[in-house]
Amino acid sequence: MEYRLKDIVSFKPGYAFKTAQMGEEGINLIKIKSLKNNIIIFENNNTKVKENESLKDYLIYKNDILMALTGDPVNKGSYETWVGRTSRYMYDNCAYLNQRICKLIPNEQIINKSYLYYWLIQHNKTYEIASLCHGSANQANISHKDIGELRIDLPDLKLQTKTANILDDINKKIELNNQINDNLLNLIQSLYIEKIKNNNDDIFEEKTLDEFCNIFTGKKNANASVDNGQYKFFTCAPEPLNINTYIYDGPAIIVAGNGAYTGRTTFFNGKFDLYQRTYGITTLEDNDYIYLLYAMVYNDLQNDIMGGTHGSAIPYIVFNDIAKFKVKYNENIFKTLSNQIKSLLIKIKSNELENESLIQLRDTLLPKLMNGEIDLDKVEI
Repeated sequence: MEYRLKDIVSFKPGYAFKTAQMGEEGINLIKIKSLKNNIIIFENNNTKVKENESLKDYLIYKNDILMALTGDPVNKGSYETWVGRTSRYMYDNCAYLNQRICKLIPNEQIINKSYLYYWLIQHNKTYEIASLCHGSANQANISHKDIGELRIDLPDLKLQTKTANILDDINKKIELNNQINDNLLNLIQSLYIEKIKNNNDDIFEEKTLDEFCNIFTGKKNANASVDNGQYKFFTCAPEPLNINTYIYDGPAIIVAGNGAYTGRTTFFNGKFDLYQRTYGITTLEDNDYIYLLYAMVYNDLQNDIMGGTHGSAIPYIVFNDIAKFKVKYNENIFKTLSNQIKSLLIKIKSNELENESLIQLRDTLLPKLMNGEIDLDKVEI
């Protein structure tokens, strides 16, 4: 049966929080830039809102469906949803919802909540939702009233549930791998803090990062990316693109050099290319220090440069912000700890590769399930 979305879904906009309502302690605030790859990810310097009973209507819980109404996520048609996993840097059970994001509340007597979520993903992949946008190329906007006019042809609830369960099972494995990786990353940080940062018993030398590492940027513009390219192409955005060229093959630390995600740090091992304002950090010598240095950069340097050290409208960092980062060095501890961290990062990489395969499987099944190409009538789930 066909419905207009507004007849089976309610829309709850976020709130324009005031500066006075924010503080160093409190509940995380979901902003548009928190919406990444259909989950919510809070950076470690994320805005917090003081808990207030009068704001309870703007609390978002796991599995709530969110849609960005303004900005780049809208422009790309990539609506993001919190799908029931505790995201990196966020281990509480709820968060406040900022303005220009809305929560979608389905009538679950008519539409399965997970089915709605996957329907939205499928429709933004075909850009049907993005076609409703208006505004400039740099600041696209969409109205939930326009979204409400979209028409959805629903199978019966039993078939909706079967469809959603198949996709949910894949997502649960992806989420489990993400949670394992979060725990492994926390373990890496704990090892670094215990063995080096807070270690006052052993003797350390003070060195700078450029004494251990080669630091460089890419040469390409972001539009050099290629759909289905062979290699990762790191820009200053949270997620890498693809490309058919590479400038380095091996373990490296990647740091965003400008824009909204300035200072964001990740680790990659393999062939990759870089955007011209993204920094790559690799070791000068044949050792495994890069794995430990990643823990240092991620834990300390990222916090110092997050949001930029220069610029106003467009924040950015410069070479020496990275090169002159101070490192506590003890040869024996470095050798031992680097090997431990290397094994943990290898496990993280393995989980990430499995997730890439699972995401590809999910995205292949998604249109087939939503369009009825796979007959689920005789499938028992």
